[in-house]
Amino acid sequence: MKVFVVRLPLLAAAGIIAFAFVIASSIAPSVAFADCAVRSEEAYIPLPPPGADVAAAYFTLTNDCQSAATVIGVEADHTESSKGADRAGTISLHQSSTVHGIARMMPAKRIPLHPGSSVAFVPGGLHVMLHGQELRAGETFQFHLVLEDGNRVSVLADVVSGRTSAHRDHQNHGGHEDHKHPPAGDVE
Repeated sequence: MKVFVVRLPLLAAAGIIAFAFVIASSIAPSVAFADCAVRSEEAYIPLPPPGADVAAAYFTLTNDCQSAATVIGVEADHTESSKGADRAGTISLHQSSTVHGIARMMPAKRIPLHPGSSVAFVPGGLHVMLHGQELRAGETFQFHLVLEDGNRVSVLADVVSGRTSAHRDHQNHGGHEDHKHPPAGDVE
């Protein structure tokens, strides 16, 4: 029995290995990672009046995944999160509601996002509360929602002077029939 040994030049062997790696890596992400995301849309912060140091961020949060996600916190690069040390201001999740004619605002500790659903952060409901932030109309403010699985959703909010018609439409639900306001029992 004769054994034939084929010797490939080193460069050709490296090329074949590189080609195999490229093919494998282009196939692997579609198998290894679900093509889904939790994302924010239409984020804005109305500029508070002069002298006020409290503002709120509003947006829609959508879960495009086939599994549930839960928001458990919020943080910004230069602020105190619900678990951090105070540096230049604070940022936290809140839920406003009216019970028996009395307006209330409480911290929101867990916000569930069901598969394929959206949750609206709107005036009078869920919102991100900002204390002591330096905000200027026309700029953006970035913060990150912390999910229970350890992932973070970056939110880039436009700081607006007053509300533009798009922001009023969002507040009044114009064109946003697909998002849901979680019942008070869903948010902890």
